[in-house]
Amino acid sequence: MSSWNNRVIKHTYTHQDGTTEDWFGVHEVFYNKEGQILYFTEDPVAPNGETYEDLIKDIEQMLADAKKAPVLVEGEIECVEDNFDEDAFVDDEDDITSSDLLMQDIGM
Repeated sequence: MSSWNNRVIKHTYTHQDGTTEDWFGVHEVFYNKEGQILYFTEDPVAPNGETYEDLIKDIEQMLADAKKAPVLVEGEIECVEDNFDEDAFVDDEDDITSSDLLMQDIGM
């Protein structure tokens, strides 16, 4: 079974004139049993909740997770698997996607 948390990832944007600009986002990062990074969300995640209280809990959890671990740098993150390849996890007979497998894996 894998685990996940919210992590801050530093990104660098290169403008057309060649100048660069750093920006930071919160991403969900998924780990294997040994704690190695398997993959992370391509885009930053946004807090959400079904109620105001749920939203606040999500924001607080994101902040707590982000403070616990060092910032990751995009392009320097070493994943056990190079990329999360959804096509590698599709079962044509049952039409199960990687999202389905992920939800099963994290107990949802």
